[in-house]
Amino acid sequence: MMKVCSKCRQSKSFECFSADNGRKANKDGLRSQCKKCRSEQNSIWHENNKLRSLENSREWKKKNPDKVKLYSKYWISKNPEKHAENNKSWKKNNKSANCAIAARYRFSKIRATPSWLSPIHLAQIQEFYDIAAARTVQSGVEYHVDHIYPLQGNGYNGLHVPWNLQIITAKENIAKKNKNPEVCI
Repeated sequence: MMKVCSKCRQSKSFECFSADNGRKANKDGLRSQCKKCRSEQNSIWHENNKLRSLENSREWKKKNPDKVKLYSKYWISKNPEKHAENNKSWKKNNKSANCAIAARYRFSKIRATPSWLSPIHLAQIQEFYDIAAARTVQSGVEYHVDHIYPLQGNGYNGLHVPWNLQIITAKENIAKKNKNPEVCI
């Protein structure tokens, strides 16, 4: 089946038109303009109304955090190189914010290290980091020292002690995030 676009006046198949959502729908239930013409029209509107467009976008994101999170995960899974490039660029352009994040983490580690740890415990902690570095050099795969119970967990805080440490690949550690081990199973 074919339909004529009211904007470009070209005859196109029904697949080239979006569904008409609730307006005075055409008999066929499709918009009068083809997807390409609607896209061009929307681009012009967004260009001419940048502030309003940004505000609309912010409001929608506030009202739909689950959809935003789901789409972000989907986009990252489809664009890992672009995501890594964006992170690298952000860190380069936001050095002070990145330093603040790193400092906050270092401080949380210091705060989570009990004063009652013995020199043997501190040596055991250092040994975890030495082993992770050695495994990275030997295998070529990056290893991290992970806190089984995260230092900055949701509703709880783990300690920076030898029995709360494990050595896992960087990929596993990044995927784990700040989740309780029972949640990760």
